[in-house]
Amino acid sequence: MSAPRSFLLLTLLSVLFCACAMAQTRYAPLIEDIEHRLDKTTELYQQQKNNEARREVQAAYFEVFENLEGPIRINFSARKSYEMESTFGDIRRMIADGKPLQEVQARVDGLKKALRDVEPVLDGGHRLVAEEQHTALTRGDIALHWQNSFRTIDDLLAQAVSAYQAGNYPLASQQVQQAHYQGFKNSEMEMSVRQNRSAKNAAAINQQFTALIALTSQPDRLNDVAYQVTTLLQELEDILPGLPTTRDDQPVNAPTADEESAPLAVGAPGADWANVATGINQSIDAALARYQRGGGV
Repeated sequence: MSAPRSFLLLTLLSVLFCACAMAQTRYAPLIEDIEHRLDKTTELYQQQKNNEARREVQAAYFEVFENLEGPIRINFSARKSYEMESTFGDIRRMIADGKPLQEVQARVDGLKKALRDVEPVLDGGHRLVAEEQHTALTRGDIALHWQNSFRTIDDLLAQAVSAYQAGNYPLASQQVQQAHYQGFKNSEMEMSVRQNRSAKNAAAINQQFTALIALTSQPDRLNDVAYQVTTLLQELEDILPGLPTTRDDQPVNAPTADEESAPLAVGAPGADWANVATGINQSIDAALARYQRGGGV
């Protein structure tokens, strides 16, 4: 490899390394900020400054935690994000209702612990406990077809919450409706629940979707939306283990390692790594040419 090309590649790699190093502690300061605000909340509540305490926990959510929702949803699950989001609302309601300080403190301590548990993963560590993910996506007793359907519901509900937070209530309701039809009805999950569980179970899930569609069309109901989403996802997770598929072409098991590593048939689509490598080299050559002409990289 020529010296200019080596220099260029080393420069690119060093930039990537620096970016990764900077990201490793990106979320810890946010979590520390939230913890400080939560401690301030209980301190104000102990001093019977209830309005100030409510504003403090509300600021902890809107000014800081909102920056963590996306990363938590990606690295753990939408449900985990909703649960933590709902806890902020629970603390605010407990203060408004004048609950005992000990109960409020216990709720605050639980939220602080949850934040500390997710921080190593968000800042580049290993996943601490598998149960932080949706168990529906990893359990061997849930058919792959239902896992894919559940993922569709989860993703669309996450998009609905994001739209709701942005104040786009019509879009939020539309995303919930899509989750209802694409994930529950069109996948025939509703049919299997009705046939293999009970009509009452299927009707209850339909009612929850309908209620959530109505709820997301109303402003200032974020905590209720988050709670309803969490409840709905939990009910689906509870009902899916052992649920039979409705048709033979619906996959039950994931492909085995042998199936995934089997060679592609002649003419089957796949990545042409020779062309990829050629393209990379051409891009590097073009960049070097610009560099040597004084045009920069």
